[in-house]
Amino acid sequence: MSLKIGAKSFTEEALLAAITKIELGKHNFTIDDTTKAADPAIGQAIASNQIQLLWQYTGTELGAQYLNVTPTIGDLDQAFNKVQQLDAANNLCWTSETKFNDTNGIGIRSADTSKFGSTLTSFTAYLQQHTDVKICIASEFRTRSDGLPGLASTYGSVWSTYPGLTDVAAGGEKVLANNQCDAAEVFTTDAALKADNLTALTDDKKLFPADNAGLIVRADVLSAHPAIANLMAPIAAKLTTDVMVGLNSQVDVSGQSVTDVATTWLSQNGF
Repeated sequence: MSLKIGAKSFTEEALLAAITKIELGKHNFTIDDTTKAADPAIGQAIASNQIQLLWQYTGTELGAQYLNVTPTIGDLDQAFNKVQQLDAANNLCWTSETKFNDTNGIGIRSADTSKFGSTLTSFTAYLQQHTDVKICIASEFRTRSDGLPGLASTYGSVWSTYPGLTDVAAGGEKVLANNQCDAAEVFTTDAALKADNLTALTDDKKLFPADNAGLIVRADVLSAHPAIANLMAPIAAKLTTDVMVGLNSQVDVSGQSVTDVATTWLSQNGF
């Protein structure tokens, strides 16, 4: 059976597509993984049957470009169940829920967890007692509902008035690694977290939208080939945040090829 899988143009998506191509290829599927596009074009591609498979993110699918669900959902399982329910009407089946969360957050250098703690609650408590912490953010983080306004309403008003907030153009991981800031906005599966010994603070009150990935399969394809979900679900279950950070790091930091990293990981995990 020949199928096309789409992917967005960044390492994590390339890895997910490669894992799918390799595994399904062992079971008499021929997978074309050459379709690359950003949202919402990649979503339109599966809706129009230009591709039949796509690893999509729950937070993205629930967002304004697609289903436009508000308020945001902070729990991974709840977010997955919601997109699964809503996209069924669009003849799109969400299968193979991953366990990683590629969302935004606040990161610190790992060595500083002894000072700041490891959660947003403990970090906020520290900010309430100290005014000398430099926190670097992208400018839009000041107005996004899951940025400073959300942090202020969820964790404490100190976030709306804190004197150490600084807008930066560079990614948060970079400014942390360069010691330009004590804390910064980061993405929770970025390779730099592992490479530069950084820690994303646990969002213990679930402010940031859940953004785990699932494999979308067109309903007609899954009906004819239920093995797709059966094969990919146990693989997805092993893709935790720590695992995904490590795989991204092997490509982005160590320079290994996506195919080699995907092949080795599948073999090491018995697939």
